[in-house]
Amino acid sequence: MIVAQVPWTTPTIISGFLMTGGDWRAAVWQLIELIIAVAAYYPFFRVLDRQELKTEQAEESSKDDANDSITDTSVKGA
Repeated sequence: MIVAQVPWTTPTIISGFLMTGGDWRAAVWQLIELIIAVAAYYPFFRVLDRQELKTEQAEESSKDDANDSITDTSVKGA
């Protein structure tokens, strides 16, 4: 049962506690929901993180290759 309206910017666990007039079970329920949400999204985050890591490593290796070719050219011209 909602007893009070709280601003939408109120943090998750605190908002459940305040909306129900101080019922601790609402705060615990919101904590459980938060854990479920994090567990559901975490695998997708990991996949995205691995993709970005591969992209960064590829860009870094291409920069290194470009720097090596510039260094080789300047050494050969000397």
